[in-house]
Amino acid sequence: MSLPLSSGVRYHRDGGHMVRLELTGAVDPASIDRAIRGVAAERPSTLVLDLRRVSSVDSDSLARVLDALRGVGSDGLKVAVIPGVTTVRRVLQLRSARRKER
Repeated sequence: MSLPLSSGVRYHRDGGHMVRLELTGAVDPASIDRAIRGVAAERPSTLVLDLRRVSSVDSDSLARVLDALRGVGSDGLKVAVIPGVTTVRRVLQLRSARRKER
């Protein structure tokens, strides 16, 4: 099943206990945060955030999305991220490097 949640966020359930949120276009952290929390409320075993179709993201927006994922992950939900395009991968790498410096 694939349901559009909001502009740029699509919901895919594998028929079992995994849900994939596919993001497209520019990242809107507020919409994604709502989508992540909505999926978490359904209590799947795994949430996959698919960033392969994201066209642009800044580090602050990505940080908010990752914080939302950490929040639901701390509640026992398994979380995975598919990084996608080079820009998103680079922002993830920079964010990881900054965390290691702290």
